[in-house]
Amino acid sequence: MKKWFLPILSGIFLVLSYPPFNIKVLPFFALLPLFFFLSSKDISHQKSFSAGFLTGFIFFSGIISWIFDLLPLDWIGIENKAAGFLIIFFFWLLLVLISAFCFGIFSLACHFLRRKNSLNILLVPSLWILLEYLRCWFFAIITFGKESLFGPHWTYGNLAYSLAQNSNFRFLAGIGGIYLVSFLIVLINILIFLLFKKLWEIRFSIVEKNVKAVLPYFIAVLIIISFISTTYFVSFLRNRNQETQALKVAVLQTKIPSVFSPTKKMLEGKFQIQNQLLKKTLQFSFIPDIIILPEGSRFFEYQTSREILNELFPRKETFIIDSYSTETFYERKSTAVFYSTQEGFLAYYQKLLLAPTGEYFPYIIKIPAQIVNKKWAEKLERSKGFKKGSDVTVFSSSNGWRGSISFCSEPLSSILFRQMAQKNSQIFFNLASLAFSHGSRTLDSQIQAILQFRAAENGRYSVRATNYGSSYIIDEKGEIVKKTQDSENQILLGEAKLFSQKTFYTRYGDWVLILAGFLLLTFCFFVLKYKKKIDL
Repeated sequence: MKKWFLPILSGIFLVLSYPPFNIKVLPFFALLPLFFFLSSKDISHQKSFSAGFLTGFIFFSGIISWIFDLLPLDWIGIENKAAGFLIIFFFWLLLVLISAFCFGIFSLACHFLRRKNSLNILLVPSLWILLEYLRCWFFAIITFGKESLFGPHWTYGNLAYSLAQNSNFRFLAGIGGIYLVSFLIVLINILIFLLFKKLWEIRFSIVEKNVKAVLPYFIAVLIIISFISTTYFVSFLRNRNQETQALKVAVLQTKIPSVFSPTKKMLEGKFQIQNQLLKKTLQFSFIPDIIILPEGSRFFEYQTSREILNELFPRKETFIIDSYSTETFYERKSTAVFYSTQEGFLAYYQKLLLAPTGEYFPYIIKIPAQIVNKKWAEKLERSKGFKKGSDVTVFSSSNGWRGSISFCSEPLSSILFRQMAQKNSQIFFNLASLAFSHGSRTLDSQIQAILQFRAAENGRYSVRATNYGSSYIIDEKGEIVKKTQDSENQILLGEAKLFSQKTFYTRYGDWVLILAGFLLLTFCFFVLKYKKKIDL
């Protein structure tokens, strides 16, 4: 029974290695307790699966705990607190169980591999990243709905995001994406485990004249620990890109709560806050080239918006990025606009990766909701049911530079951001609102880590404007250049550089998954062939 403490410990270590905790170096040791449990001789297949499932359950229970910050659900029209809690708990439990199941499969496979130590160094991390990829597909299946973007977009919980503060591993993301980084984390875990295991075995067989047998393994462990510790403080890898020009950007951050049916007075108050922040941009030593407003700001819905901009910026061309809901009799979409004070509206982007439940109904929730209360379900779908866009949009300014816009949840998709960079976007703009989670600090820190990797993968600056959360400017290496100190109404002013060169990852994508799959298939082929010869 004491051994079950080991998978529990791995689950706790994984939680502490992830944002918002970000305990340095811990990701490289988090899986060691689980590996020691699986290496025990008396462990059955069932116990192996259960151990991995337990580790995964603790890990995902911890990192998805922010989902309870969504309560109360009055922002989607659910006034009954008990009903709101049950909906959130059901969705949380479903996500945790599905994710933990993948951990269980991983542990079960490791149980079969435990006697092949020389191959484990590559097989175990290959298996890990393939199951991480498979987990994205599982999420796409359980959240499937009429307006879902089907594919492995939801990379939430990927182990790579625990290294968002490590510049060297972010650089490697520009070569092979998050799956390469995740592969290396597990590779180091299994390597340290094998060294410790060897030390443990020698401990029982050692005699005085063989003391030297311990030394090489001990030194190897010290070298690995020293190296991974150094990666947090010393940047070994140089910048890939050569900068061309820089934009002076002003990020308008607001703190406006989400309301199911906002009154006219609330909307007017929101407009006044935006207007005051816009006027404050003139108090700085320079006029910004571009102003970014958070998701759902709806600034251009007001009749006087263009007059205000013409008054504030009469001579210099300034670009504005705003967003709102476009509605027709047939559909409703989250739309971002790129506006020039000299030429008017230049481009539009309609959100592709909609948030399940918040912006569309997955069938797994829609069908039961219609059975329980069809009238309420139809009302909610009319008010919150969005239609997804058709494709990513890269816009061109009159000055010749190119950019792209994404919404709150879309940084989770490495696929979408890679498509933007492939279409020659020189900078990423992200419009967000955390009002639905009441400004959850946990979610805010996790999205920041994710966006750092999106910037590093493609070698692009990323600028995020948030309502009820943090706003920041991230450079092409994934480093935070500037960030707001709190979630209050304020302006974040800074520079964002433009880059055109495509990274290796932008060009070739998740090639590491293909290699991992080839390695595992080759291994399985030879194992089956070898067993067949024995049977004959």
